[in-house]
Amino acid sequence: MSPPTPASQLRCLLEQPGKIVVAPGVFDGISARLGVSLGFDALYMTGAGTSMSRIGWADLGLTTMNEMTDNAAMIATLAPMTPLIADIDSGYGGPLMVDRTVKRLIRARVAACHLEDQPTSKRCGHLFGKEVVSREQWYMQLRAAVNARRETGEDIVIIARTDARQPLGLEEVLERVKGAIRIGVDAVFPEALHSKEEARLVCEAVAPVPVLLNMVHNGVTPNITVDEARQIGFKMVIYPSFEMTLETATVQGEQPPVTKLLAQFVSEVRPTDLSGPIRKKLKELLLDYIGVAAAASTGADSTTAIHRGIVNFDSTPGTNTVFNMGQKYSPKVAALLNGVLSHSFDFDDTFAPGCLHPGTAIISATLAAAESTEASTETTLTALAVGYEVVCRIAMQLADGSYKRGFHNTATAGIFGCIAAICSLRRLPPQTVEMAFGLAASKAAGSMQFLEKGSWNKRLHPGFAAYDAFLCVSLAEAGVVGADQCLEGRFGLFHAYSTREPDLNALVKDLNDEWFFLATALKPFAACRMTHGAIDLASRLARSVRLDGVEKITVTIRDGCYNIVGVPTPNKVHPQNIVDAQFSMYYQLAAAWLYGAGAGWSVYEKLGDPHIHQLSDKITVVGDATISGLETRMTVQWDDGTNQTTSLFRPLGEVSNPFTKDRVDEKFFGLASPIYGKDKALQIRNMVDNLESHSLRDLMSLVK
Repeated sequence: MSPPTPASQLRCLLEQPGKIVVAPGVFDGISARLGVSLGFDALYMTGAGTSMSRIGWADLGLTTMNEMTDNAAMIATLAPMTPLIADIDSGYGGPLMVDRTVKRLIRARVAACHLEDQPTSKRCGHLFGKEVVSREQWYMQLRAAVNARRETGEDIVIIARTDARQPLGLEEVLERVKGAIRIGVDAVFPEALHSKEEARLVCEAVAPVPVLLNMVHNGVTPNITVDEARQIGFKMVIYPSFEMTLETATVQGEQPPVTKLLAQFVSEVRPTDLSGPIRKKLKELLLDYIGVAAAASTGADSTTAIHRGIVNFDSTPGTNTVFNMGQKYSPKVAALLNGVLSHSFDFDDTFAPGCLHPGTAIISATLAAAESTEASTETTLTALAVGYEVVCRIAMQLADGSYKRGFHNTATAGIFGCIAAICSLRRLPPQTVEMAFGLAASKAAGSMQFLEKGSWNKRLHPGFAAYDAFLCVSLAEAGVVGADQCLEGRFGLFHAYSTREPDLNALVKDLNDEWFFLATALKPFAACRMTHGAIDLASRLARSVRLDGVEKITVTIRDGCYNIVGVPTPNKVHPQNIVDAQFSMYYQLAAAWLYGAGAGWSVYEKLGDPHIHQLSDKITVVGDATISGLETRMTVQWDDGTNQTTSLFRPLGEVSNPFTKDRVDEKFFGLASPIYGKDKALQIRNMVDNLESHSLRDLMSLVK
């Protein structure tokens, strides 16, 4: 009797009731031997790890069929008794190439392979901006893989991987995996599901076909333990991280010193590290910030009182510009005032994975520090990139767990990003950066109690963060000792300010290689980001659906969003002030349906509108644990019993639904032209677009 093949071993494991196959990511001989020595059921040859180790590039579809299959053959030879699951991307070409690839893996005694539906020019599974090929094109590839197995008479396990969740939604994922099963694949791999409930739905929909879970630390899919994966219904779980030493340290209970590593990152980034896409993004964010801040200088109801209070407190003359204020201020006061202006409309940029507005604090602090030292625009752009990246990475670990503790990430994480930007501008050593971070742990603040009775606290938060950042940096430069491990420590930021367990490895992973802040979104509406899906859907429906006879409108959003904009308190359903209206799903939906999504700030002139009040009374907002991110579902029900449901997975402005450059400019001109005039607004836009060719002094002289 011939010995079992690795593929048959894997099939036996998958057939065992209650068994879940756990496979670590490997990419070379050392990592493969380590995986075997730790006693895992199987090994997973990660495409990302293979690409990085063999050609030094990220997982962008650059590795060839020969490189991947040769690596798989080497690993399979080293570990003949441990089944190997191989990543073969989208098959390296058409059906003929898939046929060749699968047959080469069979000859190498590889146990399984997964074939995905991304195009050849692909992206890592948990990054934004993915695309997928048509169902039929993917099915052709899968048929080729299944036919190759049949022709050889072997039993390699064929796994169908779909990346459709991000661009097309969960329903498309379900349709694709069901079609793949009909073709004859052995297992399915729904990549980057957004919640445990989504995972459960997929497992139930395809049972008893095995489902594979890709567990990427701090990826799109929430952290799921092996036991949780088993209970949900998964039969395989892979851990693809190719940083095996880091993974091993985690298993042993060691954690990376993230505060030190972030401080080192701040000190090391240079202008040459900024790629073209990074620079383009920073300029869009800066232009958007200028427009929003300038418009708020005269348009926000809080501006006059806040400006008067700050100047009464500190009227020291200085060298720094505040938008449309004429006079000059000290750096810290300019940062405070500009931080307030840029956040007062709630029209400033947002970073959904971190539940915050990054730019309002970061740009305010950076411009103040740069203008006071006459820094070059190259140095200024670098500081902006560093500040954005630090605040976004920290905020991702706080996430919406901070809401449960009553804290606003724009402020609590914002001060650390501001310190990073200021220290980058001043080229301070990592020890000083770390001390400033340590001091900031005692200054981080920002209460969510602003949600009650329309207070202006929130508008002050980014200004406070920028102002206090200057103090912390000054103290650190003078030798004041700050707290050690201020982020990760027992009483540090993560444990004190959020209910979420931080993933410290993810926090510092690929620093200066992968820039998370690029997912920062511009806002099309001057309201809480959590209402934007409903605003968009309502304005669309109003153009094609009759309002007459509407009995009920139900909006379903993520639980965390419901707690901010959906709880049916009187100040949400019928807000009496602008702040409450900005955070009211009821008001925003009704106003958009009745008056369109393009009303801008003038929408708040309709607070007493009886038609908005009447429609708001027909709206029900529901929190749903199965929904993730900013996804919004809206069901309209008429008095004749008919109903219509529409969904929006990503509101306009997100990476997967981005602003065009024309839309960026349109928003800016709409905000800035009434303040500066059309000619000067055009000058500002042109200068920002070509910032490296100008001085910061030139730019600030235009916006004063």
